[in-house]
Amino acid sequence: MINRAAFEKLTDYTRLDWDPGEIPRSSTRSWDDIQGVEIHHTGGAGPKSVDFADMQSWLLSIERYHEGKGWSDIFYNCFVDAAGRVWDARPALAESQSSLHNWLTVHVPGNNEPLTAAQEAKLLEVIDTVGGRRLVRGH
Repeated sequence: MINRAAFEKLTDYTRLDWDPGEIPRSSTRSWDDIQGVEIHHTGGAGPKSVDFADMQSWLLSIERYHEGKGWSDIFYNCFVDAAGRVWDARPALAESQSSLHNWLTVHVPGNNEPLTAAQEAKLLEVIDTVGGRRLVRGH
């Protein structure tokens, strides 16, 4: 079961920090509904750097891409950048538009580059807050 308090403490940047015009989304699941973590890579280029402005620009481009596909919001619940910082995206309790409706979707920028030590450490923290490493999958 997800450790809600621990998960909320992991966030370095809220959605409103990097997307101040974002309208808060409604949540359709409870903390008890979250069954595990699915980790995704971009499959393309990541941000130019981990500077706030570069990350913000890149995150907004991901949001525009997803909403341009007709989705109601950015797909991922959070991002973990190369510095190991967590950027909130789709609210943790807002399910995705896919079969992952009871999974927390975590995005790692880039095209399957090796994780930095900071990313790996933060991902392990995220995973542990959601119930441990047996509840992880990815692509």
